[in-house]
Amino acid sequence: MAKIRSDDSNYPSRYSPNKDENGIAWVTDRQYIIEVICENKAAKDNKELPAAFYTLPTWQKFYQSNINNRGLGRLLQKHGSAKLIAFLRENKYIISLRPKWVHDKIDKYIYKPGSNLVPPTKREYKEIKKFGREQTTKSIISKLKDLE
Repeated sequence: MAKIRSDDSNYPSRYSPNKDENGIAWVTDRQYIIEVICENKAAKDNKELPAAFYTLPTWQKFYQSNINNRGLGRLLQKHGSAKLIAFLRENKYIISLRPKWVHDKIDKYIYKPGSNLVPPTKREYKEIKKFGREQTTKSIISKLKDLE
């Protein structure tokens, strides 16, 4: 994590405590992609990512195993970081780049340059919907109770 934007570190991190005078920490494309994957996993588990989450025991192994993934290097060479970031932002259910079906989806993904390059400042969470049985028909006893 760098305090100065460079050719390698050119994506703003929302989780690095190592920030510059403007309050921005710069990370590499690999680190930023893994941050987005960790955000997707946290959203799936209904959790929030704290600052420097990658040093916590619960996240450290997940972060390290994904950032050291050889498949990520191949995807970056083939598609580029901007396309992968845009793909991960649109497909928030993806929490790993290892499965073959994810590679196939990335190959089919149509990337429009400039549409998703600016990182969002705040992650938007939707309401958690609980799916259960909603009783739409009333029983005879409940109808009689309503009449009283």
